[in-house]
Amino acid sequence: MNSRHLRIFMRVYEEKNMTMAAEKLFISQPSVSQAIRELEEHYGVRLFERYPKQLFPTPEGDLLYRYVKQVFGLMDEIEKEIPALSEKGVISIGANISVGTVLLRRYISKFSEEFPEARVKVIVAGSSKLRAMIYDHTVDLGLMEDLPREQSLIQEPFYRDKIVVVSSPDNKLAGKKNLKLRDLQDQNFLLRTRGVGVRDKFDYIMKLYDMDIEPLWESSNTRSLINATVDGLGIAVLPYLLVKEDIDRGNVKMLDVKEDLFNRNLNIVYHKDKIFNRWLNRFAEIVRTTDVKL
Repeated sequence: MNSRHLRIFMRVYEEKNMTMAAEKLFISQPSVSQAIRELEEHYGVRLFERYPKQLFPTPEGDLLYRYVKQVFGLMDEIEKEIPALSEKGVISIGANISVGTVLLRRYISKFSEEFPEARVKVIVAGSSKLRAMIYDHTVDLGLMEDLPREQSLIQEPFYRDKIVVVSSPDNKLAGKKNLKLRDLQDQNFLLRTRGVGVRDKFDYIMKLYDMDIEPLWESSNTRSLINATVDGLGIAVLPYLLVKEDIDRGNVKMLDVKEDLFNRNLNIVYHKDKIFNRWLNRFAEIVRTTDVKL
């Protein structure tokens, strides 16, 4: 077994088809089949269940893919980091929507003042995607909401945020005090798509209260949800950071919902085996120590 076998396996896993994998790798289909067969013989397990038009990974195949992605992610980091020691630094940051929209530019601006020659690559995405990118080292670290505790990930809180429920000022609930979650169940909900931290946390809270919510709207675009709220189409559940300006301007009203579970941390998240260079160390320190006033 060598790196060629593993690169072929990774492509087959992602394409779920040996012919398509062969085309992407510019090699013959028999070569791909042989490499997979040799890997299966090496480990003594089946990595894929074969069907006429598609392959389905076995649990052993899923496990191998996770490790292979991590190995090649580390190899890519080596190729990036060693030249960077004598040239320009490059760091890759993953940010959730709240951080990417409101906070990140402040950290990057401060970092760039100290390291004008360095480059900060940014990917803004939902928490589930960022988690996967941290594991396969596509990003150096993530700035995001709380994740379920995992031994392989380090989480350092750097900002205290909250989830809020907002309505149009004309909504019948807008002036009421000490609302309970049960008071909201007849409302039309305007929610972020699943896989985004605020939506996943809201769904978790609803399960705790045994409440079944079927959203009227689901969107990855925060602005569309706020606009729909302003127009009185329903109530939105959003991070305070993203809706603060509209609350301050009176465009929407923050409902007085007393729920401790709506509080959340924003965290610096990185793999426990992550090797920090001087640029990444300094960027993380800037995030930890910068007091952002909104």
